[in-house]
Amino acid sequence: MHPFTGLAKGFTDLQRMGVGLFVSVLSLAAAAIVEMVPLRLVRELDLVDNLALGFGVNSI
Repeated sequence: MHPFTGLAKGFTDLQRMGVGLFVSVLSLAAAAIVEMVPLRLVRELDLVDNLALGFGVNSI
């Protein structure tokens, strides 16, 4: 990456953190898209009455 950034070690630490944050945002977006398929199927087949499945502090 030296020719691209002009730095001897490539990216700076802040740039590396930014790339890591960007990758994590992309992975969360991909997970959300993947989870939309079963959610749509559950809604179409009317398998549950309430999609808020009771996860949380009060459900213990």
